[in-house]
Amino acid sequence: MFEEQARKAEHCQALIAVAGDPAIDSFQEEVREQITNPTSQENWHREVGFRRYRLGGGVLLLGHLLKACAERAGLSIAVSTPQFELPDRFDAPVKIIRSLAYLVRRETVIDGKLQNRWFASQFAGFSRSATPSSNKGIEKTLRGVDTDGREPDVVVIDDAGNGFRDDPELWPDWLRKPGAHSCFLAVLKINRPFRTESPLFQSFTSYPAANRIVVVNGYDLRDDGHDISRRLSWERTTADLARYATKEPFSQLSNGGQHTVVVRLGLEGTGILSNGEVQLIAEPSAIEDDLEAGSGAQMSGKTSAFTAGLVVAALRGKLNSPDLDVAQCVEAGMNAALSYRLNGYVVESGPEPKLTIPPPANETAGFRPQSDRSRFVRNYQTDAAVTALWPTHYRATATTGHDIQALAKRVVREGEGPLRPYLRARFGGLVVTDWREVETFRYVDNLIRKYIAGQQATPLSLAVFGAPGSGKSFGVKEIARSFSKKQLKPDIAIFEFNVAQWSSQRDLTMALHRIRDEAIAGKMPLAFFDEFDGNCRNWLKLFLAPMQDGTFRDEAQDHTIGRAIFIFAGGTAKSYREFTAPLEDSKTEKELRDAKAPDFISRLSGSVDIRGIDRPDDAEMDDGSWQIRRALILRSLLSRQFKKVFDQDGVADIDEPVLDGLLGVPRFKHGTRSLEAILRMSSADAETTHFGLSELPPDDQLKLHVATGELLSAIRGELKTLS
Repeated sequence: MFEEQARKAEHCQALIAVAGDPAIDSFQEEVREQITNPTSQENWHREVGFRRYRLGGGVLLLGHLLKACAERAGLSIAVSTPQFELPDRFDAPVKIIRSLAYLVRRETVIDGKLQNRWFASQFAGFSRSATPSSNKGIEKTLRGVDTDGREPDVVVIDDAGNGFRDDPELWPDWLRKPGAHSCFLAVLKINRPFRTESPLFQSFTSYPAANRIVVVNGYDLRDDGHDISRRLSWERTTADLARYATKEPFSQLSNGGQHTVVVRLGLEGTGILSNGEVQLIAEPSAIEDDLEAGSGAQMSGKTSAFTAGLVVAALRGKLNSPDLDVAQCVEAGMNAALSYRLNGYVVESGPEPKLTIPPPANETAGFRPQSDRSRFVRNYQTDAAVTALWPTHYRATATTGHDIQALAKRVVREGEGPLRPYLRARFGGLVVTDWREVETFRYVDNLIRKYIAGQQATPLSLAVFGAPGSGKSFGVKEIARSFSKKQLKPDIAIFEFNVAQWSSQRDLTMALHRIRDEAIAGKMPLAFFDEFDGNCRNWLKLFLAPMQDGTFRDEAQDHTIGRAIFIFAGGTAKSYREFTAPLEDSKTEKELRDAKAPDFISRLSGSVDIRGIDRPDDAEMDDGSWQIRRALILRSLLSRQFKKVFDQDGVADIDEPVLDGLLGVPRFKHGTRSLEAILRMSSADAETTHFGLSELPPDDQLKLHVATGELLSAIRGELKTLS
């Protein structure tokens, strides 16, 4: 069979040779048989049953996916890959890694049709036969196939760290004794531990190849002890990769810059370390693991699918240019991994049902056009020590050369469409574009997600600060609502309490009883304690026991609150720093310590500062992103109050001078509340189809919420909001 494959390869455009660690992926599905004849069917049919399937994993899966991607691309490519007839017995005496996962069936839209597909709901673990096969030849052919002297155009090595890297006797001839011909591309897919001193890595380093790529998974890097941020922002991830680029293991994996290192960051992003730069290609509206988080539907082998897509794209690109466009290949790899994940497994019916991997879907399935992906770049040779500076050329800010106000106007009129190429995040009805806010809200999202999935018995406590009208409570509420939309359990019950309106401790006790009742009912209470820092902070000490122990006392009896989320929203302090500053002042320190402020702070799991819609007072912070934030809120307010201002395509009919004024004025007196009030005070109503200058309130009413002189200057274009 292998000789025939090699002979066919002589007539093909290219030969891909594959070798590495094999595996057998086993799957178990719960099945319930339909009772058709209750009197004659055996009793066991009445109970829950199971069915098991087997697929080739590791290098066997990689070879299969390379063939599938080449066929999907319409390329004439031969793939010299190990072939293996899977054993009928799960304990067959072959020295090969085995995995076990439980399957779940999900209805999935494929090519516009709702179809049944299977996914892994839970991975049960790995095992390996202790007794190797008595036939060394069989062991070798499981890991690589000789090409009968033909030198491959591309070599792909799957180093899972399961023995192949340290045993050259198991290597095929093309790897053990490479010829003098330099192949176009050599790819090493490597798992932790990253042993660059291994015989396999040394052989890869010296393999005659015009281009070398090392593919690693971000999870392996983190498990190896490298502090690369996750699910905060692509900006921070880019900076973290740049910080590690000249350190182990990157310096060894890149072999002093001779190899390009590609780091997978879920289905949504990929980092490329090459030529002194880190380039990160990512979906700007998503973050790492967005697609699979909480889905209960996984696919093993996504890095193999990514590698297959990358390799086939490299060969396709070679037809047009001798130079390798790594970024383009990475995008193709991301598409292949996404297609593989979305397609799931197929169960072919028959006397003995069989689990199969369907052919790849359209290579761009699930992604927007590649031109809409963001590319983040940082030079780690000249900028590695500067971790506080952030790359800016991919952000919609004044420093990028973009006309921010023109972009903001388009956002009001058209919605999110104009922001597609830019970094942003969505949480329910909240869209944020500034990297600081993206990180802030993702941090809250991650904390709440982790708490809901965990077992902590006491409440999670967070503090949120911001100027009045900045949207402190709205942002966190939208995060909570986004969990409900994703059908994450338990259901979230939202409460709002204004502490400034409480007159006695009884008000707090009654609030905690309401929270406790929802927790007992099986829901997750999310309670906002607004203006908790008012009234000389006298309430802080009363929150200590509920925060620390999850208990409160009422009528000489202790009550357990249960699991809950406490959000403390500042009313007087605009930031965490402003809230804690009195502790550093000798004149006010004693007062705060007597109020138990340090004890309160120590019980917080985190704090966030929310930026509002006003222009920052600090000129260094004024990158123009506040106008995008204001534009998103303005469109939301318009859509709620004046639906007929929008045409059937969702485009708002609003005068240019109105947008100049509402987007250009530096600040409103009460933040978002003022902007909302101005629209409410306008002469427009539910039947209004056009919003012009004549719809704005008169000056004596406008001055309640904005400096009318500044607003008029902005309307006339006299106010320069950006340099």
